[in-house]
Amino acid sequence: MTHIFLDGNAGQFSIDESLPDELKRESILGEIFLRHHNKSIFLLEAPAGYGKSTLIQQWRRALTEKGERSFYLCFSRKDNNPSSLKLNLLGVLKSEWSIDLPDSIQNLDLSALMNHLLGTVSGGGTGVTLFLDSCEAVVNPHVLRYIARAIESCPATVRFVLSGRTAIRVPRAKAVLSGELVRLSAQDLAFTRSEIARIADRWRGSPLAENELDAIYQKTGGWPVMLRLASLEWRRLDDPAKLREALSGANEIVSAYFMEEVLEKLPCAHRELLLKSSPLEVVSTALCRSATGLVQAASLLEELERQWFLVHRGARSEEFAAFHPLLREFLLSRLQVEYPGAFERILLKAAIWFRQQDQVDMAMDHAIRGGHVGWACDYLSPLIFDLGFKLGQFSNIGRWAQYLTQEQLRHYPSLKLGLAWLNIFNNPDVAAGLLSGMTEKDVAVGTSEEEAHANFAMARAVLATTSDKYVDAWNYFRDWDRRHPELTYQRANVLTAWAYTAYALKRIRDAKRLCDAAGEAIERSDAHLAGLWLPIIRARLALFEGKPGEVEQIITKVIVAGSVVRGQDKQAWGLLNVCLAEARYMQGEVPGALDALGQFSGGQIRNDVTVEMAFAVARLKGRLALARGDFRRAIQSLRADLQASRAAGMTRLTDLIAGELTTILLCAGRIRDAWGIEKDHDLSVPAGESKAPSLEERQLVQARLMISHQEYNRAAALAMNLYSRATSMGNFGLTITSQCVAALARWHLGQRQDAHRLMVNARMTASGSGCQQIFEDEVKYLKPIQDDVVSEWCESSEIADNEISTPTGDSVLSAREKQVIFFVSKGLSNIEIAKILLVSSETVKFHVKNITRKLDAKNRINAVEIAHDIGLLGRGRE
Repeated sequence: MTHIFLDGNAGQFSIDESLPDELKRESILGEIFLRHHNKSIFLLEAPAGYGKSTLIQQWRRALTEKGERSFYLCFSRKDNNPSSLKLNLLGVLKSEWSIDLPDSIQNLDLSALMNHLLGTVSGGGTGVTLFLDSCEAVVNPHVLRYIARAIESCPATVRFVLSGRTAIRVPRAKAVLSGELVRLSAQDLAFTRSEIARIADRWRGSPLAENELDAIYQKTGGWPVMLRLASLEWRRLDDPAKLREALSGANEIVSAYFMEEVLEKLPCAHRELLLKSSPLEVVSTALCRSATGLVQAASLLEELERQWFLVHRGARSEEFAAFHPLLREFLLSRLQVEYPGAFERILLKAAIWFRQQDQVDMAMDHAIRGGHVGWACDYLSPLIFDLGFKLGQFSNIGRWAQYLTQEQLRHYPSLKLGLAWLNIFNNPDVAAGLLSGMTEKDVAVGTSEEEAHANFAMARAVLATTSDKYVDAWNYFRDWDRRHPELTYQRANVLTAWAYTAYALKRIRDAKRLCDAAGEAIERSDAHLAGLWLPIIRARLALFEGKPGEVEQIITKVIVAGSVVRGQDKQAWGLLNVCLAEARYMQGEVPGALDALGQFSGGQIRNDVTVEMAFAVARLKGRLALARGDFRRAIQSLRADLQASRAAGMTRLTDLIAGELTTILLCAGRIRDAWGIEKDHDLSVPAGESKAPSLEERQLVQARLMISHQEYNRAAALAMNLYSRATSMGNFGLTITSQCVAALARWHLGQRQDAHRLMVNARMTASGSGCQQIFEDEVKYLKPIQDDVVSEWCESSEIADNEISTPTGDSVLSAREKQVIFFVSKGLSNIEIAKILLVSSETVKFHVKNITRKLDAKNRINAVEIAHDIGLLGRGRE
């Protein structure tokens, strides 16, 4: 049975030592014996429950195993009387240390007795360790002086280990300067996460899940006694996952421990400060004085930190401190009992103090936790736009918005507009609902009329962009720029969103111009949101123009500048990785593309991104599966994304994914399935106004479907029209794919030379910019053309069937070598020949080497000359 009791001798609340899972301190003891074995003074200073006595017991056992002597003395409050301390020492000398004492020792004073004690225990010439526990019990200055003198005058063979819950009052300056002192604080005595994992493994006999381990570590903070209490709760609970809820400051055992070992041992003033400071997320002298009304708060807090170690620095900044989480939970429960109604009053005073310090997030958090939502609305209303597009605190605004009612939003229209701005990027439908019925006059609260009108117009324009209404957005932005040219912060956001709108409308020159203007505005204003999106737009433009290498450079600059930090804006970082995945895929780096795409929510379609970005994700997943030869997975992925886009109500995205699915089905030879998608989504119908931004993508799918329906003339005409538009727009990907589709249509029409020319042009365009994968995706459609063209070229070269001897007397060139030397004579590189013959460039290089050897040529150019002379390439050179 496990017992919890109050040890009357030591005055310590503890757990029955019969527990089989004593918390071992191997790491601390190992560090002491390895690095500090020659030090003379050790101070163990930490609050109750940090395992100081347990560490001493394990330390003594380890010394015994090493054959070293140790002695233990535990102080109590009675030892503040020198006579009582003398009797305590005499009793310990006889009963526990088994030292024979002469009768004359009874007449010695305390100082002489301590000197005799040290001389006795240090005899024999070997080292000895003297453990003095519960030093906080001794507060009498005279007794403390006796102990200090004994430590200062002790022989070199004696090592002192002093343990206490408060700062131990012994002279330490000399020991510190000489490097003889080692201090272990609560931070040193707390268990690490890995130690907790090993301890918990013993409780349950199997490793902890990461979330369970996190729950224990966050709740206990490595506090040893809390880990012991956690072990009790672990045994009691049927579901270990409930440990986080069960182990709280309101837990019966935890409350009993804190009451008996913390509150009841504190002076009244310190106790009041602890209780009244418990509602605060962090504490500081000025904050505590303002929120609690205690004039002496500064000195009390300083003493709690210095003497009792119940306050830990480093919360939010060095200015602020915090309580242990479990201790704070307990104090909050006691506050309601001892000071009813104080919780709400303290939090309001804290909110006012944080407002005076311009710490908006802390002011809002404390006000809302105290139920002062009206005060929070008054405070937040004029600040919400600055927090949003200047500081990017969207997560905070979203968290606070959960506590606002519709009635409150009606009374604070600027808050309503701010929440609309927040949802523009996460949920455009919600943003549209919030903006519905609002006018510019509604938001002229707490700010200038011009700025209010500008904010409203900006939100309306950006909402049009995120809602896929690019034509409306373009007009809104143009109107905003005419009316509000001097508002720096808003202008940076407007220009950035306008640049994206221009990109989506494929007005590339305008997009570049707006990007440059936005960059200048961001530098002047440091607009957070615009700074996040501008690199994404630049990356999209680089991909549009077939410059994948520039995408890597853009992302590198972002990382170096620190403008997008993964933990602070996961959405922006994810979208940049989508661009990086596209760039790597275009260059044929499939593993790298997969890795980058995984950074975007695992590659899942979401409704908080634009149509273009969502389609890029869906298309990439399908193409990457296709690059690995997995047609089934590619089709399944696109079908799933098609369903998701329908559910999200993203009509144009649904149309784009349906077109991509049709393309993959045609590539896989599943013509009837492709026709089914065509019928279900009206892909053959001309694009309406709502689908105008994706007109070219839709027409490319229509051209492919025309080929499947054997409408070759229409397909060729449409593809060539697309090629002409792609060239004028600078749309790199469409330039390649439209030529390939036109080549296939021309081939079916019997125009084989034109088909080959278009195919070679597409291949040369792709390979010239390092975007080979765009052409590789089309090779699956073009294989019949390649086979036919290669055969036709070989026939037209008038290569005789009979053998022609080579200059070296070797056998004639093989059929593949004849093909290779023919393409070499046309000026094609090894990589380009490999693309035509569907082999690797290394294979082509091998064939060229054999050709030069057989023809006794100096190089490939000389090989072509010899091949002409001996008739391998038709008639000889003229």
